[in-house]
Amino acid sequence: MNIAGLAEALQKQVLGSVKINEFMSRHTTWHIGGPADIFFTPAHREDLKKAMNFANVYKVPITIIGGGSNILVSDEGIRGLVINLCGLKKIVFGGEALI
Repeated sequence: MNIAGLAEALQKQVLGSVKINEFMSRHTTWHIGGPADIFFTPAHREDLKKAMNFANVYKVPITIIGGGSNILVSDEGIRGLVINLCGLKKIVFGGEALI
């Protein structure tokens, strides 16, 4: 499945924002970085769980970011799914699981 197809399939499962070819320069404090294949901002914790499961099922690499202050992104961008956790209030990981 191509990137647009993956993004469309993910958007059908979640409430959050799914964008394709989103420039990472919009999400880093240094304002640098090429496009993320798929850029996802979850609406809530269940969205995050669904996106991580989606990536696992479709074998899509995941990159997780926060506010973008400690990240430098190449002009080539990031392949796979970038998940922006900036809008979530609390995230708890238990071992290898999101709880």
